[in-house]
Amino acid sequence: MNIVFVTDNFVSPTAGGIVRITHVLAQAFVRQYGHSCYSVYAHTPSKIQQDGTPFIWHYQWKGKDDFLSKIATLGSCTIIIQAPCSLAKQIIPLELSPSVKLIYVFHGTPGFDLVPLRWQVALYHLTHIVDFTKTLKQLLIQLATALTSQKFMQRLIQAKYALPLGKVNHMVVMSQGTINQYLSIAPNYATPFSIIPNAFVFDQCTLTPKKKEVLIVARLEDWHKRILDALQIWQKIQLDQSLSGWTLRIVGEGFDLPFYKEYVQKRYVPNVSFEGHQSPLRYYQDASIFMMTSACEGMPMTLLEAKQCGCVPIVYNNFASAQDLIQHQVSGLLVDTDDVQGFVASLKQLMTNEKMREEMRLQCMQHNHQFDIETVAAQWHKLISEESC
Repeated sequence: MNIVFVTDNFVSPTAGGIVRITHVLAQAFVRQYGHSCYSVYAHTPSKIQQDGTPFIWHYQWKGKDDFLSKIATLGSCTIIIQAPCSLAKQIIPLELSPSVKLIYVFHGTPGFDLVPLRWQVALYHLTHIVDFTKTLKQLLIQLATALTSQKFMQRLIQAKYALPLGKVNHMVVMSQGTINQYLSIAPNYATPFSIIPNAFVFDQCTLTPKKKEVLIVARLEDWHKRILDALQIWQKIQLDQSLSGWTLRIVGEGFDLPFYKEYVQKRYVPNVSFEGHQSPLRYYQDASIFMMTSACEGMPMTLLEAKQCGCVPIVYNNFASAQDLIQHQVSGLLVDTDDVQGFVASLKQLMTNEKMREEMRLQCMQHNHQFDIETVAAQWHKLISEESC
């Protein structure tokens, strides 16, 4: 069976969550079912790792006509669009052959468009010419939201989320909560939904000694990931001298990294280490606590990876899959959205209560076959086989 993955970025095992799970899924499709996998992508990163690639070919988007010619060489195939993806809007409207099936994977939070960009970050972007066009667009959306009637904005959002209607054979999401959110925004959306979670990417992790480290692994773009919130929380944590032996490690890169470094330097926020782009496994193994302050997520790979390595998560409970992955006060802590003081208090509790951390760590590492790559790949194989009939 021919399977074509469509992503924003070149698929690599060392890249961000969506392309990382794409790489792992493609490997499983080839290994378990003998499928032929292909990759179509929009952007090429500065560093590419192709070792052990499961794809027969990688193809960078050159336009719809060239894409259609490329797909025609495969005959029948299933195209899996790994959204959010800039190519989705170009591929979904195309007149594809009846032998080509289209599956759209929604990795985000419906309505994320209305998440506001923090004024400090926006000001830095505009004055330092960082992500300038996107920042202006987001500020215009925020202004329109403030000035326009709620019904009008709701119609605009509904129009966007109804985009795949009639063109997509199936939509895959990470949790039931995402379906509920999607249908609350676009109630007439008729494409069938399936729930298939992301999968573990590491081999089974073992118990290792933990350090007094709190870990963030993320793409350093504040609009969604809200690392500024994490730094402000850490600033309050460090006012307690008894916690000065702890370090906050931030693994990742992105255009807001200079802003974060400047924030830490100007406000003298202690014990923060920016690690850059790294393979995160050893950081998960060393850190005691995993911290996530994102404004929205689908099913974050970093949260799955942290749990697999016994890095106890503390997370803002503002995305649908958070409660699927964390049992509050058993395998981690969920904090009400934007409750900064509550997050500070909960993080302090984790940092000072070693017994609590150890109990939660063991709960995190209890093997859950639901997220095994073999289980997830089998769900995908069943869906693709049904769509191809």
